[in-house]
Amino acid sequence: MGQIKEQMSQKAEDDPEVKKAYDLMMKYGPKQYPYALFMTRHAFLPMEVDEVNNLLDADRTVKLIHEAGGIAIMAHWYYNEHKLSEAGLRAMLKRDALDGLESVIINTIGEKDETEEVNRTRKLIEEFGVAETVGSDSHSAADLEAFAQSRYAAESQGQTARLVERFRPDLSWSNL
Repeated sequence: MGQIKEQMSQKAEDDPEVKKAYDLMMKYGPKQYPYALFMTRHAFLPMEVDEVNNLLDADRTVKLIHEAGGIAIMAHWYYNEHKLSEAGLRAMLKRDALDGLESVIINTIGEKDETEEVNRTRKLIEEFGVAETVGSDSHSAADLEAFAQSRYAAESQGQTARLVERFRPDLSWSNL
């Protein structure tokens, strides 16, 4: 990953668009490096076209989740508003295409204040009556500890039990 980061840094010297993306990646810190460097379609070294073209669209993904007995929760949609606008999300919620939304995600973007995004998401949850989840994008023990210390950790307690109670999913493949 260090070599790719260095390549991006060098390219940023001559390319204003790459510089903008590089500066944003550096602002948000190491937790965002994999995403900004190679894990998304908009990354410095983007996913292969075949990989992107083979991804299911949102409706087919939700259908697959439901057919498998699962609950379809849209995770931190506000990080991807360039792919799914609030209007697009509202349309999905209006036609009952989702069971819930993750309102809070800790450890994904570092220290960015996401109060505005959380509030917008919570308004949608209330308006459409969908389930709410609070999550942690933990990749290490340190990330999990940061989540445990966050102001939102207490809200996550018991959420799995609440989801099971509300949706009664097929638990035959679960360890619950």
